Amino acid sequence: GVTNTEAASPGLDADTDPVLRRRAEAELQGAGTSPAEAIRAALSRVPLVSEVVVWENGGDTVDADGRPPHSVEAMVTGGDNAAIAAVLWAAKARGIATYGSTSVAVADAQGQAQTVRFTRPADVNVYTVLQVSVNPRLDPGDASIQAAVRAVYATLGAGELVRRAAINCAVLDLRGVTNVRSVRLGASSSAALNEDFAVSARQRAASPDNSYVVVQRV
Repeated sequence: GVTNTEAASPGLDADTDPVLRRRAEAELQGAGTSPAEAIRAALSRVPLVSEVVVWENGGDTVDADGRPPHSVEAMVTGGDNAAIAAVLWAAKARGIATYGSTSVAVADAQGQAQTVRFTRPADVNVYTVLQVSVNPRLDPGDASIQAAVRAVYATLGAGELVRRAAINCAVLDLRGVTNVRSVRLGASSSAALNEDFAVSARQRAASPDNSYVVVQRV
């Protein structure tokens, strides 16, 4: 037998299902001839990176999103800044500039410092206001309902729409919930609307804690 003198520190799965699916898609593109696909595949292999989107501007003028001519912008979720910058520097073609809101110095083959830029998606905190009906004998409690809602947000990538139908289904899956009368979303609980919530391509919808999920029983 074994006696632990201290409490155990449980580990975590290497990847959640949604993260693994996105990583698998990126790996399948690794053999592609497109520079953007090759960069995306390389960055996806950086430890703890869960999502990568790559845009390129091959033109001779600044594009509509502010990317300079002959540049590439990588938007990366997760991972270490220095590791991401090193891989991006190695993966991009010579003469192609990097663009983004995060900058990291990387040493090139001659030991000279080069500035590598990439983008981190900005989290947009979203309030979810629910009206639910429950069986009083099997009421799962606010915490369980809030956890089910926040689990939906955890699967969202950058630029993805928050769909009320997904939240509705997640809450209805809870034992004891008999109906979801309404799902409202907004930047504040008082401004929440009966509409799906959209974010920009460089943003990611988030529900950072239970205070962003308001449960109303009807």
